[in-house]
Amino acid sequence: MGKLAISVPIPGGDLRDSLTYAQEAESLGYTDAWLAEVGGPDAFSIAGALAVGTGMRIGTAVVPIYNRTPMVLAMTAASLSQLSGGNFVLGIGTSSENIVAKWNGIPFDMPYTRMRETLEVVKRLLAGEKVTFEGETLRLDGYRMTVQNQGEPKVYIGALNRRMLRLAGEMADGVILNMLAPEHLKVILAEVQHGAEAVGRDPGEIESVARIHMVYDQPFDLAAMVVRAVFGAYAATTVYNRYFRWLGFEAEAEAIATAWAAKDRDGVAAGVSDEMVRTIAVTGTAAECKATLDAYFEAGLDVAALNPLTVDPADAYRMMRELAPGS
Repeated sequence: MGKLAISVPIPGGDLRDSLTYAQEAESLGYTDAWLAEVGGPDAFSIAGALAVGTGMRIGTAVVPIYNRTPMVLAMTAASLSQLSGGNFVLGIGTSSENIVAKWNGIPFDMPYTRMRETLEVVKRLLAGEKVTFEGETLRLDGYRMTVQNQGEPKVYIGALNRRMLRLAGEMADGVILNMLAPEHLKVILAEVQHGAEAVGRDPGEIESVARIHMVYDQPFDLAAMVVRAVFGAYAATTVYNRYFRWLGFEAEAEAIATAWAAKDRDGVAAGVSDEMVRTIAVTGTAAECKATLDAYFEAGLDVAALNPLTVDPADAYRMMRELAPGS
C-alpha cells in the first residue's frame, strides 16, 4: 500500500499552527508533508519550518516555475536539503495563466518547453555542475551553486496532460497529480510509463504523489457545494479545462468555459457535475474516505497527501486523526 501524507498549511490557522499539525501527524504515522503554493502563503518558508521541526519528508506540490529562476529554485532546494537532513523534494509546475500572467505579470508562454528546460537546468545545478545554458525560454551563463546539498534532492513535476506526464517519465524523479479519481490513475500513469520507457528508464522508479482534496464527514450536498465554490474557477482555466475534457468531462468543461467567458460565476459552479465533484475531491464518512484512499493505492498511487477543504482547523485535526495510518 502507499503512503499517507498531509498537505499544509493547515486551513484556517496561523502559519505556526502548521508545525504543530505536522508534528502530530508525524506521531500518528504520516510520512510526508506536501506544500502547495497559489496566492499565498509562500511554500518554501513553511517548508523551512517543517524541515527543522519534524523528521518528515518535506515536498512542494507544487511551486510555479515562472516566478522563480532555475538558479533560485536550485539554491532553495539545496538549502532545504540541508535543513531537512536530506529529506526534501522540490516539486515544480507550470501553474496557470491566471497565476502567471494575471497575478505575476509574466507571459505564460511555451509551458512545456519552459518546464523541460527548467527541469534540465535545475537537475544539473543540483548535481553540482557549472551550467551554461541557452534555450528557447531560459538562459544561464556559467553558474555553479555555492551551497551544498545534503543527499541528492529529487525534482518532481506537476503534470496534467499527456506531454507533461510523459516528460515526468522521461526526466523527473516523480510526478505530482491533482484532481483525479482512482479510476483515472491507470490512463494517467500509463503516460508516465510511456515517457520512461521511451528513454530506457524504469517506470517503477518514478514516484507518484497526489494531493487528495477532502470534504470530510459531511453530507454529499454540502461537500459538492464546497467543491464547486473552490474548484469551479480552476476548471475554467485553459490547462484544467483541457485536463477535464481528457478525463471525459467534455460537457462540463464546455459549460464551465462558456459561463466563465460570460463572467457567470454561478454558471461556472453549476457546470461542475456530481461525478466531477467526486473526481476533484474525496467525500463521505471515515469508512468511505478510507475505502477511497485504498482504491487510489490499489490503482497504483504511491503517496496520497490529504488536503482538508475547511476553514476550521479543528476539522482538519479531526480528519487527520481519524484517517491516520492504522486507524
